[in-house]
Formats: sequence, C-alpha cells, structure tokens
Amino acid sequence: MREAYAIPYSVSPCTSVFGLTRASVRSRVGFTLSAFNTERGMAKIQVIMALTLDGYLPPAGGQWMEWFRHDREGLPLWLSRCTFTLPPGYPLIDLMCELKSMSEGCTYVAEVTDAGQVELLRGLFLYRMVDELVVYLLPQLSGGGLSPLADLPRASAWTLRQSRSFGNGICRLVYRKKTE
Repeated sequence: MREAYAIPYSVSPCTSVFGLTRASVRSRVGFTLSAFNTERGMAKIQVIMALTLDGYLPPAGGQWMEWFRHDREGLPLWLSRCTFTLPPGYPLIDLMCELKSMSEGCTYVAEVTDAGQVELLRGLFLYRMVDELVVYLLPQLSGGGLSPLADLPRASAWTLRQSRSFGNGICRLVYRKKTE
C-alpha cells in the first residue's frame, strides 16, 4: 500500500514528514530530503525558456518562437544534449530520488513555454533543484501575460556563464547557480 504525505508536486513512494525521510525509504533509496540541492557527482537540471524583453512568456505562434523551437541554436540545441526531459506535472519527489541514483553527466531539461510548465518551474525553484537557467530574450514587448520568474523564491544567486546575440535580435543568456 502506498503512503502519502502533503508534499507539493509529488505522488512519489518516497515519503516524508517535516523534511525527514522514513527510515525504510532512506535505506531503500539511499538519500535524505535534506539533500534537495544537487551536489557534485549528481545529475544536473537545466531550465530552458524564451521570454519577451519585459519578462513575459511570448505568444506561441510568433516568428521568434518559431525560431526558438526549430533553429539549431534554440531549443533543439539543448534537447539534443539532454538525457531526460521533464514534462509538466512531473513528480518532484520522484525526481529527487532519480537525481541521487543518476551518474554525473546526466542532464534533465525543463522547457518553460506555457502555464503548465511554469508550475513545474516553481516546484523546481521551491526545492532549489535548478542548476542552470537558459533564457532566450526575444526582441519584443508583450505588455502583460504570464511572467514565469516573477514569483520565484529569491534564495539562489546566479552567475552569467555565457551570452550570445543572434542576427535576428534574440539574445541567449546562460546562468548557473552560484556555488557557496
């Protein structure tokens, strides 16, 4: 029989109460929930998103979103390098279990382009699981809509590792979580 406790974003058999993992789960999976942060030797989680200059998700059918989705320097670049993609609604406690069992060099990618994926992003940031954030700034202003970065926890500091401008006006920024 499966037990469940109130942990957002999960239907995992990894059970917890107030941040403590039950001993049976800890011995079977080999981790404790205090290890939410990814450490050296663990898999990496990347978030890939396209944003307008004013910080909102762009409309799905515009010319720049078509470029982002199909050009070899856009989303396909990251998807070709990843080991796994994270769909909306992916149980985060299951992901924590998987991260501990995966070898270094495994990369999980979460694409954030719509409201369902923003919820996944919030969960990943809540548990401080994101290691790398790739933002494509599209040369347009939306003036409103859904802003995926607006309500995220501010606990992590980020370092710009790479920036690149493309001839069509799109700019790619790659940030990594600052190690402490």
